[in-house]
Amino acid sequence: MTGLMLVSVGAMAQEVVPAETTGGVMIDVTTFGGMMALVTMFVTELCKVVAYIDQHKWAKVLCSVVVGIAATMLCWGLQVSDFLAGLVWWQALIAGVAVGLSAAGFYDVIKALWSIFKPKTEEKA
Repeated sequence: MTGLMLVSVGAMAQEVVPAETTGGVMIDVTTFGGMMALVTMFVTELCKVVAYIDQHKWAKVLCSVVVGIAATMLCWGLQVSDFLAGLVWWQALIAGVAVGLSAAGFYDVIKALWSIFKPKTEEKA
């Protein structure tokens, strides 16, 4: 009797959650990484439309910085981002430049420049 009651209680306690039918992309703009993902996604789609940006690397970097500034200032103005809370407009502008440069692969640029200017070490034979 107890076993039958446990089975029926377990069956009634289940809640069926319907699966979402929309396959949309969700990007969290409340973090620095989420802002970078937004800028990267937008610039990638823009490069598909405008061939000039796709062919020139500096145009892609400049486009990433402009989109990063625009997205950051929009999120700052609407006060939707936690990492922008309490910033003055020029601080949000600097954060937008950092988001744009990071989305454009600024780390790779610094790494390449460092490999040019770092002192050469002699290999011992």
